[in-house]
Amino acid sequence: MSRVVIIDREAVKPHEYDRNDTIEEVILTDRVKRVGSFAFSRCSRLRKITLSDSVTDFGDGVIRDPGSLREIEVTIRHGNYGAVKELLADSDAEMLFRLHIEDNSADLASEESRRRTIEVMLVFPAYISIPEENTMARQINFDIQGSGMGYREAVLRKGIKYRDYDSLFSKAAVDNTVLAAKIAVSRLLFPHELSDKSKAVYEEFLKSRTRDICLWLAGGKVLTRTEDKAMDLSAASVASEADPEAPGPGEPFLAEFTAADILGFLSKRGLIDGTQIESALRIAAGRHDAELSASLIEAGRRARGGIEDTASGAASSGPADGGNKDDSGDGGPEEFIL
Repeated sequence: MSRVVIIDREAVKPHEYDRNDTIEEVILTDRVKRVGSFAFSRCSRLRKITLSDSVTDFGDGVIRDPGSLREIEVTIRHGNYGAVKELLADSDAEMLFRLHIEDNSADLASEESRRRTIEVMLVFPAYISIPEENTMARQINFDIQGSGMGYREAVLRKGIKYRDYDSLFSKAAVDNTVLAAKIAVSRLLFPHELSDKSKAVYEEFLKSRTRDICLWLAGGKVLTRTEDKAMDLSAASVASEADPEAPGPGEPFLAEFTAADILGFLSKRGLIDGTQIESALRIAAGRHDAELSASLIEAGRRARGGIEDTASGAASSGPADGGNKDDSGDGGPEEFIL
């Protein structure tokens, strides 16, 4: 059972959950207005935080040294993106933000349309900040490595510069195929303010990297381009080993989406090269992932024109087509209301 902490009061105290090694998910209700310094720092098992833009006051280091934290879900009701900006500034780790943006435009025709929600999913890469001493100038400069800082600068307190975010993709794709795949899939799943040019770039990248993307979804190890060139390994040898840190069969790979969901989404849109899935199929079979194995076989057949598109479920009626994902199920996580 997951341990979920629900906080339903005005403020989270400074250091309140600092170094907590049991909580896995935190939900802040709309009553929460302030989060104190280092409130959730160094929580080794914390995976997800859910909050809204009702939180307007953040102390320093709220999620410093985030450990396992990789997903933050934010509901934007008042056009305030401060929570996104503040939490991104707190961490140099890779982070996925799931945004639910309530459209309250006054010019929309009906009350129902004014309350429609825009869904956005953005992946922010990690970066490294290396201090360098300039003795002549008697100052410390910082060498920023990685594209993560640039991506963070696309977030403002009153919105997100989506064109700036999308324009950085070539930098993220240089060495890390899996990171780039997460960024591309997230933008295609929820294409809010996605230009035709950026859409084409994302699609071309995914189609050209079918082998590595299918390996990632199957739970196999994917080398960076630098590692691949240095080791001079063939596609078959690179694909011979499973990644022990990969999610298990049927578990979410990207937000709530499983590997089979993502593969079905890409396959339906013709972004899978059917000749490049054999290595991933071996990994999936070795992990006894029957659902993904079946999806890989179907993707290969569809790519070769062997069968008619019959994709169903979340992948086929996915967010880019306006579908909704059913999160209902028997049982649930253990919850603590504080």
